[in-house]
Amino acid sequence: MPAFRAMSAGCGGFTPDHDLPCDREVTATGLWFSSYRSTAWQAFACEHHAHLLIAPRRLFPRDHDTLLRRHQRAHGQHTGDRYAGEHDGPLARGAQAGRLVARAEAWAARHPLKPSND
Repeated sequence: MPAFRAMSAGCGGFTPDHDLPCDREVTATGLWFSSYRSTAWQAFACEHHAHLLIAPRRLFPRDHDTLLRRHQRAHGQHTGDRYAGEHDGPLARGAQAGRLVARAEAWAARHPLKPSND
């Protein structure tokens, strides 16, 4: 699985050589499942990395608010955490995370993300 940072303050993807975080504009949100911790997180991606998310969708106004909050945490003087999204916490853990992922995958099958026409 390609490298991805679910708790990023921007796109969680990486450049093709996997050395640098992606700095493209975020256009989608979806789930990222950590099998190591059995947790499901809200994650953000650019058009190029959206396929790495579970059930990606276009951003709603509340998603822009979450990104702004993460950006402020990542660049503020009181950060102290490795990733800005740690404050948000996972959406679900354990068996609940598995059920959330299953529901999201069923939703995505009915609502595939289409490329933007920008």
